[in-house]
Amino acid sequence: MRRAALPLALVLALSVVTLAVVPVRGAVPPMYGGQLRLPAPAPVASLDPAEANTPFEASIAAAVCDGLYRVDGAGRVVPVLAQGMPEVQGTVATVRLRQGVRRHVGSPLTPVSVASTLRRAARHPQAGWLLAAFAADGGEPDVRVAGEDAVELRLSAEGVDVAQVLAAAPLALATGSDPRRRPLGTGPFAARTGGSEVRLRAFRFAAEGAPYLDEIRIVAPRAREESLRAFELGRLDGSWWGESLYGGQPVRPVASTAAPTVAPVLLVPNRARGPLRDRALWAAVGTRIDRRRLERVGLRAGATLAPGLPPPRLDASRRPAARQALLLVVRDGDEFERALGEALAGVLDEANVTLRVEVLARGRYEAAVEAGRFDLRIATVVPPLPGPTALVGAALAAAGQGDLARPLARALGDARAGAAAAPGLDAVVLGHRASVLSHPVALESVRFDALGRLDLGALALPREQTR
Repeated sequence: MRRAALPLALVLALSVVTLAVVPVRGAVPPMYGGQLRLPAPAPVASLDPAEANTPFEASIAAAVCDGLYRVDGAGRVVPVLAQGMPEVQGTVATVRLRQGVRRHVGSPLTPVSVASTLRRAARHPQAGWLLAAFAADGGEPDVRVAGEDAVELRLSAEGVDVAQVLAAAPLALATGSDPRRRPLGTGPFAARTGGSEVRLRAFRFAAEGAPYLDEIRIVAPRAREESLRAFELGRLDGSWWGESLYGGQPVRPVASTAAPTVAPVLLVPNRARGPLRDRALWAAVGTRIDRRRLERVGLRAGATLAPGLPPPRLDASRRPAARQALLLVVRDGDEFERALGEALAGVLDEANVTLRVEVLARGRYEAAVEAGRFDLRIATVVPPLPGPTALVGAALAAAGQGDLARPLARALGDARAGAAAAPGLDAVVLGHRASVLSHPVALESVRFDALGRLDLGALALPREQTR
């Protein structure tokens, strides 16, 4: 006996409902399953989105924490944890939260969590300048709980694009008491740091759908030879050093996926003390750097933050009358920074400058920078949003020029504002990180987004390898 046909209107209605609940990522449940072991290109200092210092740290943060909004592949701002777009009246914006969103500990996301996360983010240079788009209350953004499902934000001026600001990667919601080591987010993975390893465990109830993999283990960076040997032997599922230790054909089929070169690398001087208070000397250092000689360490040479933006302005230079000695501090375990520092030492030696590279553990490095016990440091700018103005603001913040970055938060969509501010960057742009991830051919959906972040939630192994 044939089943009676459903009325066409009911079929269409059911189709709409079905489309509305299908997650963006893997099935929930079942997932494909499986585990990956990926090496970090540098030590992971923090899992907090507001503190991401490298594109890979930002990749982990994006896999753990969602924002109220995000920018999709077409450049449109779309809601994620927010229910619809902000409701703006004058200088007050109301953002309503999606119902039923769970954090990794199972409890619901609340307006209190949103407000506390934004206030905490304001204390970090990478995120704090963005929150200048909102009015201040005691030095923190004026964000208030508005009932059980909404927050209210006081704006610093009319016309602020609230959704665009809140879509910035550093403002993703990382709740909990220890967001550096165990942020509680709503993303596809729950994270925990143990020793030198970060474990990402699949979260079935992720706001935008569960991931395909059960677990990703982020292991500490290793020396080039050791990392490549582990990759070729199948003990690691990725390599940032290439496909083969000896340049031959790898034992197992391997592919390589390049990240977009969107993360500028800056050489930042210490202006508060030391010889580089002399602007003419700083200009002499900056103008005598041959960027092409730095490309061997994984840098794509360039003098501007992005195409179309003017370079930082340098004063008239003079060759040092006597040989100068400068101290460059780099992070221990960050092979890219160390190699770049050594390459810079060779380049500057010809400019009558002796550059001493000091490798410091994370705590000592942060203390040295805070106390100004350095002449030069290297900073990677992680783009918070697509577009030149957001990139310029992030670069100014990374160089310690938050006072120049904050006005840009109110004009993120205006490319002219970024172009006007770019020459004021007190740093030299060396180029952009050129990152390539080598991985087994069988690993599916290996891709980087427009901000240079590896999409960890999209990675998948074939079903036959996970049964």
